[in-house]
Parts: sequence; structure tokens; C-alpha cells
Amino acid sequence: MSRVPLRRFLFPLAVTALTAFPAYAEKLEAGDVVSLNIVEWRSVAGEMAQWAALKGPYEISSDGALDIGFIGKVETKGREAEDVAEEISARLKDTLALTEQLDVQLSITQRAPVIVGGLARKPGPVDFTSGMTVRHALALAGGLTGVSGDGTMSQYLSIAAQEAQLARQEGDLRLRIARLDAEQAGTTDANFPTAASLGQDGELRVAQEQSLLKLRLDSAKRKSELVDGQVTLLTQEIDKLQQKSKGLDHQRELIAEQRDKVAQLVDRGLSPSNRAIEAEQKLAAIQSQILDVDTAILRSRQALARAENDRLDLGAGRITQLLNDKQKAESELSDVRERLDLQRGLMRLAVPSAIGAGLAGEEGGPQLQVVVTPAGGGTAKTVADFDTRLSPGDLVEVTLSRDPNETAATTEAPQKQAAGSNG
Repeated sequence: MSRVPLRRFLFPLAVTALTAFPAYAEKLEAGDVVSLNIVEWRSVAGEMAQWAALKGPYEISSDGALDIGFIGKVETKGREAEDVAEEISARLKDTLALTEQLDVQLSITQRAPVIVGGLARKPGPVDFTSGMTVRHALALAGGLTGVSGDGTMSQYLSIAAQEAQLARQEGDLRLRIARLDAEQAGTTDANFPTAASLGQDGELRVAQEQSLLKLRLDSAKRKSELVDGQVTLLTQEIDKLQQKSKGLDHQRELIAEQRDKVAQLVDRGLSPSNRAIEAEQKLAAIQSQILDVDTAILRSRQALARAENDRLDLGAGRITQLLNDKQKAESELSDVRERLDLQRGLMRLAVPSAIGAGLAGEEGGPQLQVVVTPAGGGTAKTVADFDTRLSPGDLVEVTLSRDPNETAATTEAPQKQAAGSNG
């Protein structure tokens, strides 16, 4: 079995907890719990309606499928949430014979935790996040313990984990601010930090933030187009009603003239009186139609005023929200940078102490061994790289030995410890 010299683990450990990424950029896994946000545009009523009955939550089965009402099982294995949401929308439309396709969004609300055992300071489950590596899982579990009697290594790892967590938070906030600036400008050309400056998974994090930017811009565009469409429909409806009103006015004038002529003939005894009554009835009927059309025009104008007001509120509300979000992110960034400067100062003090305590993994010194067991009880594998990617539900065990013969003795206890923590 391959082992990792302690030197390779100590100093590169400055990476830790991940911030959860948008679900649409993730691959769905068995055991994930998801929810659906289904929205239908009802053009007749001019409103958006949510299908709360199908919201969920739903758990992906061990064979990688979602069981959803009306459409049955949907295969999710190895697919992204956005792709599955599109299939659900299409199948709902076909199954229910809908005229319009539904807007379906699928969100991952819960993922199976990674279980950390062995020399972890806090063995047990840690929340899985996108792009998680062995290094991140160990940092979330408090680093390693039990290597040095004087606690120097534990102190160093604790400082390293906190410094790495703050560094990651700083990178995420820089990404968020760049994305908010681009949203406000209405462009997908965001001035994101370079992937190299973000450290671990930098390219992935930039790509995910870029995807989120595009999604939010598309969503804002769709909402704007819906309101604009409603305004256009109401404007066209008012135009048609006004044309109808003009036609009715012309008919009323003709009927009024006819009624006057009939009245003259009746007065002169040249026409029966019932013809005058019929003329009055026709005039009353046409006036009733005119009143109905005028009422419809009034209602349509009121609806148009509300739609135009919604359009103004949509634009102003979005800009206000973006400004508030950016102000909050900038405030958080300032706070994180202050704490990060302090933590880096502590790191500079801690590194010489760790080396002086003989914890740098010199030849013949302590050797770390990391074993990853896939979720579902797959084949365990010893890894030589702490940047090995993990999946939801994986079991990570860390042992320490100077001699290969110690491996069996040092791995048995961590397995029991991790299993106990999971229970």
C-alpha cells in the first residue's frame, strides 16, 4: 500500500470547507434529496401559478431514479439537475396534454454526508459540498490529532484549517461581487477573479458562478418578457375594443335615424306603431352593447396600468436587490479579509513550531495512510493524493504508521470509530 509522507500533508492542508454551489452545475447522485419548483404561465388570467402539489421533497433511489407523480420514474444517474428538470417539464406536458411547457427548476436540498474516521480530530459525518476532496473533508473534521503528544500538530492544523476556510470565503465573495456587477450591467462578461487566484477548484468555481450569472440573467429576461407580453396583449385588446366601440357607435347612429323616420311615419299614420317599438328596442340593445364594450375597455386599461406598474417594479426591485446584495457581500469581504490577515499571522508563527517539534515527516518519521471507501460499500482504495475527489456518502479513514505491519492494527479502530459516529 502507498503511504503519504507527513510533509506532503502538513503544509498543503490550507484548504477546507466548501460553499455549496448551485444545483444545476452538479451531478445527481443516489441518496440526494431534491425539490421541484414548477411554474405555469396562465395567459388568460395573465398570472404565474405554482404547482405546489409536485414540490416534493423526493429522494433519489439507490438505482439512481426519481419517482414523480403523473410521470413515474425519471433516470438521474450521472445527469445534471438542469437536464433532469427539462425532461420532467417535457414529460409533464406530454402526459397532461398541456398547451405550454412548464418552467421546472430542480434543487438539491440534501446530500449524503462524507464520513471521516481514524485520526480525524472530530470523526463522523461532514456535509458534502461540490468538488470536495479528502483534504477538505479532513479539515472539516478538525484536522488530524494523535500524532504529537505536545499537541503542536493539532494546533497547526487547526490554524491551517481556519486560514484555508477564510481564504475560500474571500474567493467566493470576490466571485459573488463580480457576478453581481455583471448582473447589474446586464452582461455575461463578468470580471471574475482568475482561477489560479482562487486555489483549489478555481476553474470549477468560476464556471459555476458564470453559469449562475447566465441563469439569473435569463430568468430576469424571461420575467421581463412575460410582463412585456402582457402589456402588448392588453394594448392590442384595448385597440380591438375601441374599434368595436366605433362600429357600434355607427350602428347606433343608423338605428337612431331609422327610429326617427319610423316615428314620423307612425305620427302621420303611414306605419303601424309596433314598428316604432321595434326601433326603440334595437336602439336600446345597441346601447347596451356599447356600455359592455366601454366597461371592457375600462377594465383592460386598469389591467394595463397594473402591468406597466409591475414592469417598473420588476426593474427597480431587481436593481435595488442587486445593490443590497453587493453591499452585503462587500461588507462580508471586508470582515473576512481582516480575519484572514490575522489568521495568516498566526500561521507564520505556527509553521516554525511545527517544524521544530519534528512533525515534518522526515525519513522514518510518521507516515499517513488514507483509505476511501465509496458510498454503498464499494471497494476501498488507498489514495496517495489528498486532492482526490470525493462523492456523497464516501467513507474516509486516516491512519498513521511507521511500519507496514502496523497498518492492520491502525485501521481497525478508525473503522469502528467512524461507524459509531455515523450511527
